[in-house]
Amino acid sequence: MNCVYRVYSTNPEITECYIGSTISLKPRVALHKTCSKKPTTRVSEYIGHHGFEHFVFEVLEEIETYDRKKLAEREGHYFRLFKPSLNMNVPNRSHEQYCLDHPDFKNSNARLYHQKHREKCRVNSRERYLKNKEEMKQRAREYYRKNKVSIVAKRHTLYPCCCGGMTSKAGLKEHLNSKGHQRELRLAVVLAKGRVVK
Repeated sequence: MNCVYRVYSTNPEITECYIGSTISLKPRVALHKTCSKKPTTRVSEYIGHHGFEHFVFEVLEEIETYDRKKLAEREGHYFRLFKPSLNMNVPNRSHEQYCLDHPDFKNSNARLYHQKHREKCRVNSRERYLKNKEEMKQRAREYYRKNKVSIVAKRHTLYPCCCGGMTSKAGLKEHLNSKGHQRELRLAVVLAKGRVVK
């Protein structure tokens, strides 16, 4: 019998529970009983400490045919529903889902690592580039060839400049060095200082 089950205590003072899934419940119950005598996991240690006889194995859902993915999916559903404290891992949770549950995990870890090992990261990056220089250049050329139209269009899209004029990425350097841009910047500085322009 493929099923998702819950292990909980009949004693109202023992509130912790466990969610699991199995293709056969009877051998799994026997396994929990054996493991409780020599605990290796959180649930077996907990059952062993409070006594196996005080725990009930409740079938939450039966699944007709064996489907490992479906079992894990339903186990994950009941895990989120009951929020058991004895499970060591969240069933059927990918790394992407973990990052969604803990939004600061990925960014904060990477940021902290780079802050601690800034020089090491810089050296590694440089070594990686020198080692794979030709391959990286080839990849960049292939990317440009495939996306040439959108890249060229993006480079020639006009954006407003701080001087009030319009410029594109392709013509940005030329625009920043232009007399019109320099004049507008000087005017902005003068106005900011409150001087009267003649």
